[in-house]
Amino acid sequence: MATGLMMVKRDIVSVLYMQVPGDCSAGELLTLILESLKYDATSGKLTDLRRRVLRLLKESKVEMLIIDEANFLKLNTFSEIARIYDLLNVSIVLVGTDGLDNLIKKEPYIHDRFIECYRLPLVSEKKFPEFVQIWEDEVLCLPVPSNLTKRETLMPLYQKTSGKIGLVDRVLRRAAILSLRKGLKNIDKATLDEVLEWFE
Repeated sequence: MATGLMMVKRDIVSVLYMQVPGDCSAGELLTLILESLKYDATSGKLTDLRRRVLRLLKESKVEMLIIDEANFLKLNTFSEIARIYDLLNVSIVLVGTDGLDNLIKKEPYIHDRFIECYRLPLVSEKKFPEFVQIWEDEVLCLPVPSNLTKRETLMPLYQKTSGKIGLVDRVLRRAAILSLRKGLKNIDKATLDEVLEWFE
């Protein structure tokens, strides 16, 4: 009787983006990578998760891993990121606040791998409408335009975020999610105002 292994064809994911939760442990990071690549077996020992992640990143031909909110990673989680970098030669981009830079400097083996640091400038008030329009069209992609560049929505958004790209992104993503949960097809002023209240 002939038997054979069924090969699962993986989608090619050249760039994998993920946003990590607060106090993200090594196990949580590995599980998040598996979930992001739509892999079903996301539980098990750390060694099992690590083996699966390395195999899956290779099968999916991931060339760049972008980890947003990386300032929330626990210090020991960086060893997993370093392992991925060392074994697979995947480019890794860590995105976070100034706290991330301080965290990286605590351990030489981490700092040596992430020595380059770039700060994104604030978006000026003059360029803010164009930036928000691009974000609405290219990132949010809601079924119906929200017209966020209208003064009644643009000004409160700019005043709350001061043009900080990461903060604008978080506000607009949360507003989009809340709008969809409410059954809306776009972000209305009331929903945006509600989300802006969540941010100090």
